[in-house]
Amino acid sequence: MKGVNLDLYDVFAPRPFGGNQAVVIDDADISDGQLMAIAEEFRVSEAVSVTDDGGVLCLRFAAADRPIASCGHGALAGAAHESIHHLIPAERPLEGLYRMDGKTSRWFATVISPDHLDVTVAWPEMPMHCGELPRKEISDALRISPNHLDDRLPFAIYDSGNRNGLVPLRSLEALEQASPDYDMLKSLFEEFQLVDLHIYSLANGRHATGSMNLRCRNVFPFGILEEPATGTASASLASALFGFEPIRRLDSAVLNFRFDQGIGPRRGELVVTFAPSDNGIVLLLSGSVYRTLCGDLRHLPP
Repeated sequence: MKGVNLDLYDVFAPRPFGGNQAVVIDDADISDGQLMAIAEEFRVSEAVSVTDDGGVLCLRFAAADRPIASCGHGALAGAAHESIHHLIPAERPLEGLYRMDGKTSRWFATVISPDHLDVTVAWPEMPMHCGELPRKEISDALRISPNHLDDRLPFAIYDSGNRNGLVPLRSLEALEQASPDYDMLKSLFEEFQLVDLHIYSLANGRHATGSMNLRCRNVFPFGILEEPATGTASASLASALFGFEPIRRLDSAVLNFRFDQGIGPRRGELVVTFAPSDNGIVLLLSGSVYRTLCGDLRHLPP
């Protein structure tokens, strides 16, 4: 077969070889199964297919075991891929439209160097509350005491295109010590149709006016099991906090949410901002993107 362009990106990365990896491939005809096989081949959380539909960047995502409706770091990787391969050589403005799961929104990019961009996507729809989580079952599955759950913060399911479970913990120590039982998580994920659990804690007792810092981990009982940066869940959590009345009583103008995610040496840094728009408030998801590998895909999976 003729070589198909394929690049590897580190997204929401404080430096190269940080953040969350995504493989991006230019191929309109690739099937979901082939995209899943590529994610498995490269051992990444998601592979992304990008195509151009009349100036709109169309994005599809797959993990190694399933297609994914929405993907934050995949959307940023797709926008970076478009910028590197098409916009920078032509010196066109670094912004455009993208379509994810049938919904269209805008992306923006700033070039730092040829293989390093700061990218922002406007989330197509505001994530919304769509369910509750069982306290005891969740704490048992994370192997933490129910007393470690923080009743002051949102503990619920939000829909960002994916169903994200949000689990607040009272301390950074509890977050670091959580040790998921993935067999227990499987049944919970099936029952509540979850894509992930986003466990989080306030990073410190105080935050600057208009900004909140959080530490988080994102776990799930399939694929790589834990991601160092997760855009969809961060969009869900920021939306939950943005409309949370106790937070509003403390600070009525929290518009920026900064997430430090992951454990071990590979960490991610994400920013969610709520900004005014012609249609009210828009959620902006931002982070740094590094291209760490570029080449041709010489064979497609069967």
